[in-house]
Amino acid sequence: MLKNKLIAGAIFALAMFVGITASAAYTFPSKIVTKQQKMDVQTVLNMMTPTPGLQVDGSFGPKTIAAVKAFQTSKGLVADGKIGPMTRAALEAFAAGTTVSTGTTGTTTTVALCPNGMTLASNCSVAPTTTGTTTGTTTVATGSTDGSITASTSSYVSSGISIKKGETKDVAAVRLQAVVGPVKVTRVDVQFNVRPWLFFSQVTLHDNTGKVLATKALSSIADTTEITVGSLYQVRFDGLNYTVTPGTNPDLAVGASVLAATDKIPSEGQPVTTGITNLRTLSEIGYADTVTYGGINNVTLTSTGSVADLYTRISPSSPVAGQQVVSLTQTTSDVTLGAFSIKSANNSSTLNTLSVAVNAADTTDFSNYRLYVAGQSVAGGVLSAGTVTFSNMTVPLALDTWTDLTIKADIKALPTSTQVYLGLVSDASHVVVTDANYGTPTFGTSGTRSTNILTLTSNSVAISNATATLGSAIVQGNSTVGYNATYAFTLTNNSNNDLYVNSTPAAFVATTKTSGTATLTSVTVSPSTVNGDDTYSYAIPAGTARTFSFPASIYGSTGSAVTFKATGINYSTAVYTTIGGATTGTPGSISTGLSALSLTASF
Repeated sequence: MLKNKLIAGAIFALAMFVGITASAAYTFPSKIVTKQQKMDVQTVLNMMTPTPGLQVDGSFGPKTIAAVKAFQTSKGLVADGKIGPMTRAALEAFAAGTTVSTGTTGTTTTVALCPNGMTLASNCSVAPTTTGTTTGTTTVATGSTDGSITASTSSYVSSGISIKKGETKDVAAVRLQAVVGPVKVTRVDVQFNVRPWLFFSQVTLHDNTGKVLATKALSSIADTTEITVGSLYQVRFDGLNYTVTPGTNPDLAVGASVLAATDKIPSEGQPVTTGITNLRTLSEIGYADTVTYGGINNVTLTSTGSVADLYTRISPSSPVAGQQVVSLTQTTSDVTLGAFSIKSANNSSTLNTLSVAVNAADTTDFSNYRLYVAGQSVAGGVLSAGTVTFSNMTVPLALDTWTDLTIKADIKALPTSTQVYLGLVSDASHVVVTDANYGTPTFGTSGTRSTNILTLTSNSVAISNATATLGSAIVQGNSTVGYNATYAFTLTNNSNNDLYVNSTPAAFVATTKTSGTATLTSVTVSPSTVNGDDTYSYAIPAGTARTFSFPASIYGSTGSAVTFKATGINYSTAVYTTIGGATTGTPGSISTGLSALSLTASF
């Protein structure tokens, strides 16, 4: 007894010396039911100004309810007199913190106040700390918050949806709202009214931004908890670390992947009731809480499965129209003839057979057809009646992903040029596929896809740096009757043979005009002279390039517009013998890549 009096006297003396005024920190449970909990609420309400003067007796009479409503009104909450999550959080925030008044310079200590005899671990949010030296009155913050989470109905997932075999869809969701401070979600429970492992391969927990929080494979009853024998099963996502901050209000959703080959779904469909039932949370000060939601969602699993839809196209990696150099004297290996892309929608698939038409004047020029996927040869082809077939394949076609199918062949020595392109008919007889449910896919596209025409030649020439520039006006009297212009380009000889072009512009460059008159008047060459130049020819030695520039004049009548453009570049394997363009060699030409060699002059 004497010891207690001495302690009380010491506390009183300390209060007199430093002038302590303090407000306690309370943490209220989700349901306030005990007498002590109600007394704590009355104690906090009595801190209001003006004080309601409640008797702290744990009895929630009309006066206490009126004080709760007054408190809710002061905090902008619905004044219903009920202590829900938001009111509970507001009471905790209002009661948090300690005020210490020293009056003079000295050391300030935060005093831990555990109200009504409660221990620090159970209900006190302020731990004893030394804050340093201060002058005057100092309010000491807690350094952390005791936030809480409420769960409500989410519109992120629709009820009543159907899910086919092999499909993955979201089946349940909940919206979360944090108040007072950030709160971590550490566990989420999901319940099903069916045995989940018989219908689903896995379930995934993610938020509305697509962030995956956890994935759980389902293979047996061991992956679930049987709540009610035969009718209620729980899947638990444990060990989570997902923080919900006030104002973000995220949705947590559960995605379920239906087994592709389950035989448990009846022909009329399998109704499934599911929902997120409980969440375990942890506040910043370490207070753990269980949030009960209990929202349910109804989905139907269908027995038909998700039949794949196939789409085909010309691959962006397929060669553009133009020349492809091949050897004049020996076989050229691994020449890319064209490439197609195929996509499997609704379900993944496996490509078994592919048949492609080879359109060429003489298909005996080609041999050793091979099909490449991701840089690897997956099958050899057999040519019959102009169609090459690749069979006995197991090429995976991932869901909603374009897969490139590149076709290559060996080209025999070609003394003359030849052209080739590939054609793919988008139907089940030319593209044989089995989807993940062992079904026959449908085709979302139809018709024939044709690759660009390739000119296979031993005398390959590439054009680059093509330009056409409109220059000064040609004036007669006071009228503009024409314009000067300049056309230029570089030719690169990619073959193993020297090539030649005619020194006469009209024989060298084929042109066309829409009206009026237009001509290329001369030609300037860079380098100006190389070995092999002849009386009527400019040589382009094997593996080299030369640049050609052509002054031009374009004439038209008043009010007209004249378009003058190049349509072809001519060359030969031997020198030209006349100005007109006669040659003893094999002629060749370029008709692609000339779009920049076009001008329109307006008069």
